[in-house]
Amino acid sequence: MRKTNLIISIFLVSLLLFLLSTPVVMSAESKDMLFKEAQLLYKTDSQYVDARFKNQWKAIYSFQHPGYQKAISVEEFQYFGGHVVANYREDKTFQRNISGFPIYPSVEDIKRNPIKKDPFLGVPLPPEYRFIPNPLFNVTGHKFEKVYINNSGTLGKVAFRLKIIETFPPSVMAGELKIKRDILFVDYWEKVNGKWVVPFMKPFFGHLSGASTKLMEHPFPTDMTRWNTAHFTEFKPEDLK
Repeated sequence: MRKTNLIISIFLVSLLLFLLSTPVVMSAESKDMLFKEAQLLYKTDSQYVDARFKNQWKAIYSFQHPGYQKAISVEEFQYFGGHVVANYREDKTFQRNISGFPIYPSVEDIKRNPIKKDPFLGVPLPPEYRFIPNPLFNVTGHKFEKVYINNSGTLGKVAFRLKIIETFPPSVMAGELKIKRDILFVDYWEKVNGKWVVPFMKPFFGHLSGASTKLMEHPFPTDMTRWNTAHFTEFKPEDLK
C-alpha cells in the first residue's frame, strides 16, 4: 500500500512539475516568435518610412493592404498624395468644393495623367508625400521609439518622433512664424498572407460645403477596435537591429 502511495505521489509531483514548467517553455517560445516578428516589422517600417521621405510612390503603394490596392490604383494613390480612402468616390466628406461637387477628375483621367497641375499656371506639380497633409507642417527627420507586436503576431504598431517645422502665415502684427517641435507618429500594421501591410485607414480630414473638419496629425485604422483591445509586447528599436 505504501509503495502504491509512493508511486502515486511521485506521479502527482511529476505532473505538477510538468504543468508548472510547460507555460515557461511556451512563454519563451512565444516571446522568441514575437521578437522575430518585431525585427521583421521594424525592418518593414524602416523601409516604408524611407520610401515616404524619398517620394518613392510604387514602393509606398506596395506596403498597402491588398484589398486597398484592388480598390485604389497606384495612379489614384499618387494623385491624392498617398492619402485617399478606398471608397473615396462614395464618401460624401472627402474633398468636396464649396458647391458640394467632387473636385477630382475621373479614374480614367487620373490614370492617363496622375500628375496634378497648378490650377492657375497649368504647370505640373510633382506629388510629394506628406506624413501630415497640412502644407504648413514640414517634416525634417524622425527617430524610432517603440515597436509593438500583439500576442498572436498579427497586429503591430511602430511609434516614432517626427521632427516638425510648423509655419504660421504672416499676420497684420507680425511676420511669418516658424516653430520647431516633435510629434509622436504611429504606423499601424497587420499581417496578411504572411506579410506586414498597412491596414485600411481613415481619412486625415474631409471637406463638406467648403468647411474642413479638424486636421488629424495621426491617421488611424478603420477598425481601430482591433488595436485598442489587443495586448501588445513592446520592443526597443536598438534591440532589434
